[in-house]
Amino acid sequence: MRLAIFGLENQTNPDSLMPFRAFCYDGDSYKDQIRKKEKPSPVLTIVLYFGKDHWNVAKSMHEILAIPEGMEDYINDYRLHVFEISWLTDDEINRFTSDFRIVANFFANRRRNKDYVPDDPQHIEHVDEVLKLLSVFTNDDRYEMILADKKEVHNMCEVADRLVNKGIEQGRMEGSVKTLYEMISRKIITIDPAADIAGLSPEALLKAVEKVKNNEV
Repeated sequence: MRLAIFGLENQTNPDSLMPFRAFCYDGDSYKDQIRKKEKPSPVLTIVLYFGKDHWNVAKSMHEILAIPEGMEDYINDYRLHVFEISWLTDDEINRFTSDFRIVANFFANRRRNKDYVPDDPQHIEHVDEVLKLLSVFTNDDRYEMILADKKEVHNMCEVADRLVNKGIEQGRMEGSVKTLYEMISRKIITIDPAADIAGLSPEALLKAVEKVKNNEV
């Protein structure tokens, strides 16, 4: 038996038109049910917002629309359900029993302390999904790179250790790339032997050089 249809929208930034987007998603779902000649089931779209600041834009269509005076009761409204994950309290976070408790705890602590080092001992059931989610929402590809190591990860404490190691490795690589770039610029060495020293293809070395230069800017 289907009791309801739930839709989840993940947002890292507030979207001023989100009420209209969610309204369209719900409308499409109802339209699809009618097209299939099904008895319509309730549809609910929930927005999971992972930003550090509060959701500071409209949560309903009436807040956006310029409704002529006297027509307020005739223009249907649509209210958005936004859950600000970074602003959940510890009690609210601890109600979760799945991996989402780990995710919520991470973003709440990261909002409170920008230098937060993951220290959650809870066992991660779905490591691939959790680390890819963190990689996307933090814009830090080191979380996903951990998966490439093919070593088991059991909790966020272990993730923190791997992040430190990745940072050290990245620092060493950037230092090597910078040195090789300076040698190439001074015509001490050409690109092909420099790439061999770095253990990269010439193309990959050039991309690494550009990344180091952009970070310096």
